[in-house]
Amino acid sequence: MPVKKLTVARGASVSHDDESWDRVFYSIEAEVEDAELQVVKAELQGMINAWIVDALAHPLIPVSKTEAEQIPQIDLAQLEELPWTSFQTKQPAKPGEAGWIFSNTEGAEELVKALEAKEGKLELAEYVFRFSGDQKQFISRSPKPKKNLTTDESAETSPSKTSRRQARG
Repeated sequence: MPVKKLTVARGASVSHDDESWDRVFYSIEAEVEDAELQVVKAELQGMINAWIVDALAHPLIPVSKTEAEQIPQIDLAQLEELPWTSFQTKQPAKPGEAGWIFSNTEGAEELVKALEAKEGKLELAEYVFRFSGDQKQFISRSPKPKKNLTTDESAETSPSKTSRRQARG
């Protein structure tokens, strides 16, 4: 049976010291070809995981209804569909690749509003968006830098000087 659409959904909850909870849930749907099913699934899971990590790292701050109405409503899937041009190849940019569009590109209106509200730089999902050009005629996107997480695993996998001496002895 050929798969035509794939929906990936995931949520997470985190408790706080004051016994309150933050919960985030994302669902994303994509049309796929059978041959690319696993690749698309992995990409969608990666996107959702990044959104969850970002959302939980930056807890929601309650806003008034008036403030909420002023927040641009940005559809992340729609942003990905904009005609981004790769800086390197000058061809259409692939998902996750750095690129640029004209600021007046149809469908980018809410992104422009959000960038103006954030003084020209906006971190959203796995990208950093910026105005560029002397008249802000372009919008660039670049993947967020990967954060290096330090763990105790490195200490466990590399023996200390003492244990090396003992191994020789």
